[in-house]
Amino acid sequence: MLRTPLLSALALTICCSAFAFRAPSRQLIVATNLSNSTGALSLVDTAQPWAATPLAATASQDSIVRVFDGHLYVLGRHDRKVEVRALPGLGLIQQFSIPEVLAPRDLALVGPTMVLISDHDSANLWWLDTTTGVVSAGQDLSAYADDDRLPDVSMMEVVGMRVYVQMQRYDRNHYTEHGAMLAVLAPGFNPNPPVILESVIELRGRRPDYRMQVNKAGDRLWISAAGIDNDWGGYDPTGIEEVDLNAGQTLGFLLTESQCGADLGPFVMVDDDKGFAIAHTSIVASTHLRVFQRNVGQLAELHVSINGRVDTIAFDEARRQVFYPIPDGWSLPGGVLVFDADTDQQLSPMTIGIGGNPFDMVVGG
Repeated sequence: MLRTPLLSALALTICCSAFAFRAPSRQLIVATNLSNSTGALSLVDTAQPWAATPLAATASQDSIVRVFDGHLYVLGRHDRKVEVRALPGLGLIQQFSIPEVLAPRDLALVGPTMVLISDHDSANLWWLDTTTGVVSAGQDLSAYADDDRLPDVSMMEVVGMRVYVQMQRYDRNHYTEHGAMLAVLAPGFNPNPPVILESVIELRGRRPDYRMQVNKAGDRLWISAAGIDNDWGGYDPTGIEEVDLNAGQTLGFLLTESQCGADLGPFVMVDDDKGFAIAHTSIVASTHLRVFQRNVGQLAELHVSINGRVDTIAFDEARRQVFYPIPDGWSLPGGVLVFDADTDQQLSPMTIGIGGNPFDMVVGG
């Protein structure tokens, strides 16, 4: 098949974004919630002693932070806007309003100027052209909607030349599950759209959410398909699911919720077999850090915060560090703790304050 210049450039852009050599990153960027309507961006150096700059820039409440091509992309879920900021300084480069997107969940840079946005309350994805600011309808996923006519899309991940999109597929009217899936988008042809639907992958778990993780080889994708609260007893198929990207099919669960005796949230993989996950129990609103291993299950609980619930975690691959969130509550300040990804030991002697409640984190800059 002949490749057009646009397709070749697009493929190169996506591949470089996902697999370019990463020098040691300087900062952890934390999307911080301050109230029910306001947020901020806080910074933490990834090198000891992990100096912090709380509230370094304003942001929407419930912001998602992503790093693409050396820039920080901030999706304001609450305010429905996209910001492009410089790294490491967070200087504002561009800002776009996206009122067409009813319930933005995630974004991905696809090509030099096109941002793909997932919308939980729409049957289609959206495109934002950062050259013109125009927002236009993207891939239609209505063929995979359940009875409420929505596929319930959530987070996305760029792997090589493809974008993987979570479809939770639950009926909001009757509270029934219809089988979670991944939509697989691959490069399109001149002139647009940059990526189009190639296939779908059926999942065993329920309601996939949170950031997905990809291995270094680019042939395995891990997903938190953890269902809803209090469904960890083993009656429902929930946990961290592994997908073979070459075969386009699930390999089952790497870790189940019943193995943890808790509801699982986001997680990071530090190699192909070991990971760290956020867990919650129904006894009290709490946040737990669990470490787990393939073919073993949960190894240990490393930390618990009983002053609230947060769902984010980040991995600094260059320095082999895991950043774990501390909720803001009960007069205790929100922040992060740092753990060694290999020894599981806590590295930071105390909470590193960020000025609010951590909502999302990414290492970059």
